Formats: sequence, C-alpha cells, structure tokens
Amino acid sequence: MSEASLQRSVADLLRSLLEPPVLWTAVQPEKRGPIEGARMKRRGVVAGWPDFLVLAPGPRVLGIELKAVRGRLSETQKAVETAFGKCHARYAVCRSVDDVMEALDRARIPHRLVQAQGSNWGRKEL
Repeated sequence: MSEASLQRSVADLLRSLLEPPVLWTAVQPEKRGPIEGARMKRRGVVAGWPDFLVLAPGPRVLGIELKAVRGRLSETQKAVETAFGKCHARYAVCRSVDDVMEALDRARIPHRLVQAQGSNWGRKEL
C-alpha cells in the first residue's frame, strides 16, 4: 500500500474512532517545490513532523508517522522523534492501519473500541 493510500485509510480510521475531547489532525503530506517549501518554512511549517498528531486528555500526545513497507525515517524525522520522547510524547512509525490501532492503544488514547476503567484497558465492541 502506498503512503498516500495508507494516509487516507488512517484518516478514515481516526474519523470513525476518535471523538471529543480527543483531537487529531493530519500534517500536510504533499511534497512541495523549493519555492513553496520556502514559503511554508516562512509561515512556520517545520520539516520532519509526523503525518498525524493526536491529542487526548491526560495530556496524551501521539505523533503517527506513516511509512510504506520499505520506507525509513529521514534524519530530520529521527530528530523530531527524539524531541517527542524528550517531551514525554509518544511517536509511532506505522506501516498499516493495524499498526495505528496498536499505537493508539499503547499511547492509551481513548477511542470507540477501548474501554478505560481504572487499570482495565481493553477493546470492546462498538
């Protein structure tokens, strides 16, 4: 599956599973030319950010970086991953929708398939 196709599938998944107060957004994934890249940088867009950001009460922060089967993190993305860790935020490299589900669970992001009661953390039916 291409990263663009995976991005659409993950956006559909997050739309269906996450509800307020949990927030999420996709970060602009398209590659840009040098002129548009310079404009974006001037407006404050920082290279290397994950494809999705998820915010939940706690606070819990999860960055989701999507990669194709053989895709690898760039040096800039590795630096962002390290910064997430230093800020006590979660960062996951995901290659499938199942990986995203696991990342949500590991980060303890509440969603429609999870029941969080005390120390019980497990999936339940919709």
